[in-house]
Amino acid sequence: RTCVVCKKRFDQSTLLGFFDSGSGVVFDLDSKIQRRKMYVCNTEDCKSKLDAWYTKYSKKERKRRTAKPAVETVAIDYASKILSLMQFARKAGKLIHGTDACLRGIFGTTIRLLVFAADLSDNTEKRIANKTKECTRSVPQIKLLDKSQLSAALGVPESAVFGITDKQFASKILEYWQAGN
Repeated sequence: RTCVVCKKRFDQSTLLGFFDSGSGVVFDLDSKIQRRKMYVCNTEDCKSKLDAWYTKYSKKERKRRTAKPAVETVAIDYASKILSLMQFARKAGKLIHGTDACLRGIFGTTIRLLVFAADLSDNTEKRIANKTKECTRSVPQIKLLDKSQLSAALGVPESAVFGITDKQFASKILEYWQAGN
């Protein structure tokens, strides 16, 4: 792992894990909290600079969260129609979930439509954009709700990327999405 302050690499057991709770830094001293963490080395120099680093980090995060998404989100009434179609697609075995599975589907020419969660991380978005540029065919992409809402409604583990493999489901979902925008 890498210290966020000095950018030096250390063994994970020697670093202090922490995460952003939205209202400040929360340290996980027992390593029992299951979530994505950042790490700082145990030196006094890095500990003292952590506050300044967090202030800069939180400003970037606020700016990123309030930035206008590249793909517009759909109106709520059409979102429910799209969700019900996605539920039918899942029951019919025409829905793929997860970034890696969807990327395999794009190159395997099985995916007709990609549905992203509105809170998709920047890295995942860049990764998918780079991979779809390599692909010879164009796959339509839409953003809809957030990943916890999508995953809960579809009854799948939390995921931010979903692929529709059926042409009719994909065209109807795109039709609803365009009507909602």
